[in-house]
Amino acid sequence: MAGGFDVFVSYGHADQEWVRVLAENLERAGLHVFYDEWEISAGDVLVHRLDEGIRTSANGILVVSPDALARPWVAEEHAAMLTRAVAGRQRLIPVLLRDAELPPFLAARVYVDFRQAHDPAGYTTRVGELVAALRGERRARPEVDGTVRPPPGLAYRAEGPLAATLRISPDGVALTRADGTVTEGRPGGLDWSAVQVLRELERVRCPPVVRRRAAGEGGGHRGGNDVGGSGRHRVTRGRADARRAVPARRRGRRPGPGA
Repeated sequence: MAGGFDVFVSYGHADQEWVRVLAENLERAGLHVFYDEWEISAGDVLVHRLDEGIRTSANGILVVSPDALARPWVAEEHAAMLTRAVAGRQRLIPVLLRDAELPPFLAARVYVDFRQAHDPAGYTTRVGELVAALRGERRARPEVDGTVRPPPGLAYRAEGPLAATLRISPDGVALTRADGTVTEGRPGGLDWSAVQVLRELERVRCPPVVRRRAAGEGGGHRGGNDVGGSGRHRVTRGRADARRAVPARRRGRRPGPGA
């Protein structure tokens, strides 16, 4: 307001150090503050200066603590500011510093709560709220964009182990959950790329040497070479058997008994 103050600060002197910092922060924010240390000096009439400060301030704040509410001067300032607030000539904002039982008319007003502002971030947030209230500003509404945003701290939570039965058959796959819900699927067949992958896996799993060895054991003979990749083997054992069947005399040996 022209020629006056933006805010009158009422407080108890036990809270003076904290209130001084608050008044300085309000001044830094561009508000003209009536703080008694800055406005009352030696030779002034205390009552007249306080009257002038309350009367020419657009807002009044009362810093609430048990010490402040017990002081007679704070009670007088509270009564004067409340009278002007009821008449619509001043906004009265309680600033809660410590727990205290608020007078009924003061408790009916929306306050700014510093009681849990134990860190710089929390304190800065509360000062911002107070500055906005002293300027008559309200929190901006969100723009209409059709989106839905979850509140802070809301996240997906793991449900823990889930019981289910999986059945696989040539005709399809079925997953039955504990609540009876069944999810089914049918095989769509293998495309060309899947077939190629399976062939490559089979080749890596069972190389040609292993396949030849396995084929030799299954055919009842030893040795042999792979012919043309067809799986047929040249049998050499027959020749050895034929040589053993030739009579000994033809090989220059005397036949044994019974020959």
